[in-house]
Amino acid sequence: MKRGTDIAAGALFVLLLWFTPEWEHGVRFGPLECVLAVSGVAAIALCHRWPYAAVAVMTLALVSGYTLHTGITPYQVSLGFALYSAAKKGPRREAWLTVVGAGAVIGVMAAPWNSSDLLSTLLWLVVTVTAGDRTRNRRAYLWAVEERARRAELAQENEARRRVAEERLQIARDVHDTVGHRIAIMNIQSSVAAELITSDPVSARVALDHVRAAGATVLDELSSLLDVLRGPGLGDRAAGIGSLPELTASLSAVGFTVETFTEGHPRPLDPRMSEAAYRIIQEALTNAVKYGSGRTASLFLTYRDEESFGIEVRNRAGAARVSRGGRGIAGMRERATEVGGTLTVRQFHGRFLLSAALPYTSRPADAGVSLVVPGD
Repeated sequence: MKRGTDIAAGALFVLLLWFTPEWEHGVRFGPLECVLAVSGVAAIALCHRWPYAAVAVMTLALVSGYTLHTGITPYQVSLGFALYSAAKKGPRREAWLTVVGAGAVIGVMAAPWNSSDLLSTLLWLVVTVTAGDRTRNRRAYLWAVEERARRAELAQENEARRRVAEERLQIARDVHDTVGHRIAIMNIQSSVAAELITSDPVSARVALDHVRAAGATVLDELSSLLDVLRGPGLGDRAAGIGSLPELTASLSAVGFTVETFTEGHPRPLDPRMSEAAYRIIQEALTNAVKYGSGRTASLFLTYRDEESFGIEVRNRAGAARVSRGGRGIAGMRERATEVGGTLTVRQFHGRFLLSAALPYTSRPADAGVSLVVPGD
């Protein structure tokens, strides 16, 4: 495209040079005129790579052409083409400074010219620079539009990836919270059955019945979770505070007692917050069963008059264990912060304490702060 433009401009220059009125009246085409003609064509070829050098060459050629009476029209056109290229490619300030410089040189060296020739030349230079400047602005605008479109597309892709990551995290938490508790019960009951299989077959059978029931519950909960993943409108299957009696009953079946204390006047909870509260309690009690040293835990539910619902789980702490990359506490922390709440875990005097404060109405995730005190 650039090569074709250069050829067209060069051909126009030669045609104008040939049909200039001064040449039609027998002006001699000598060596100096040939040099000017060649310099004009060469300047056009330089426009795309060195536009300011082309402007300088054509300015001198224009003045020389008038001095030699070979006509100024071809050089005016070529100088305008060079200025157009300079304005199109370079900064606006440099382009207009170039026009001022070229105009000053032409004005100083064109004393013999009549005012109409000088005025037409300067006006032509201004017109060509203005056209080049508008072209540059147009290209900059189109580039900005394309860049905004590219950034918007990139932002959409990033948002899609973020949502996929959030969905994966949510699925991982749901599977952990749904299955982990029941698997812990199955593990305990199977251990009991293994110990009693010879000495007390009846008790062993009871323990195995609990294992079977827990396994069936796991399958049901996984089926419900898969239904939620397959389609919308099934959010009412999610567990909430109303499911706590079933949770404590399942723990009582394996010999783990949960003492529940309620303070304040119970009130309806936001469904999202109710599910988060249930999952936090479920995970805390499951950890008490798996890692605690006792067979009891205390659960305190506080309905405060302000805007938060309090959860506190206390149990006897077990012996320090080596971390195996569990996600229990991290999952509870994420549950709390997702609804704008806080979660704190502490271990002191042989007891493990988990406290959470959740708003009655879920808020953006960044509203919550989670804290883990050293020593948990």
